[in-house]
Amino acid sequence: GIVIGAGFSKSVLEGKPGHIGIQSLKGAQVTAYMKSMLAGYIDNISAIGKISAGDTAKFEQLYDSYRGTDFKLSAQSVNDTSSTKDMSYQSIGYLIMFMMMSAVNLSELILKNRENRTYFRILSSPVDARTYVMSNVFVNLCIMMAQIVVALFFMFVIFGLEPGIPAVEMLGIMSLFALVSVSLSLVVVAFSKNTAMAGAMQNLIVTPTCLLSGCFFPISIMPEAIRRIADFLPQNWVLQSISKLQSGGALSGIWFNLAVLLAFAVVFFLIATYKFGRNNDTRNFV
Repeated sequence: GIVIGAGFSKSVLEGKPGHIGIQSLKGAQVTAYMKSMLAGYIDNISAIGKISAGDTAKFEQLYDSYRGTDFKLSAQSVNDTSSTKDMSYQSIGYLIMFMMMSAVNLSELILKNRENRTYFRILSSPVDARTYVMSNVFVNLCIMMAQIVVALFFMFVIFGLEPGIPAVEMLGIMSLFALVSVSLSLVVVAFSKNTAMAGAMQNLIVTPTCLLSGCFFPISIMPEAIRRIADFLPQNWVLQSISKLQSGGALSGIWFNLAVLLAFAVVFFLIATYKFGRNNDTRNFV
């Protein structure tokens, strides 16, 4: 119950409200809520009393105006999209790993063709070695793009996930990483003498780097030293870009991330080209 004692109106007119109390059978757990609501209302009335300076007519005028104020309240339910964003984030992480493994497997065709002597039969035709390698890169990129499109189709359409990023922007980022994956696969092939060695290097490079980059679980749970290592891995820059876009950032705000990914691709292509050129068996590689 709210108990209003004698002199309450006068105290309000003077701007010093008093003579009011709350009685409850259940104590503070009930009165605390009532006090918070009552205090706000009385504070407003007290402010009107101070402005009117004891003038009852002016107080009534201001109070009527206060009561006649039309406050509008609208309510809107917002769906919690954090779970779907987390699922899409980790889905992209696994897609990154599959892309890297597929890129290495496709580039291994160069080694397989060398082992079964198909490579030398191709070179006996008008096709030169450089065209042969570039055709492998082109086909590799086409397979990567098809893999990305299928994965995004299942994510957006089949499973109905809302990653918080437009499909076009997601496609652009993953396409740039496809270029990185193909360039890295050429490095693996360039330093491998046979398919067995290429498979071993693939397991040595792809899985650990994906693990350190946060493709399997959030990188935030890792120690600070491990997170610093992830800055030197291209997968981490892809996941950082997606995370920034999910947080409401614009595509122009991740230009540095995209530039770093492009730099990774260029460096890997240069390393592969140098290694192909320095290979002792010049018949096998460009």
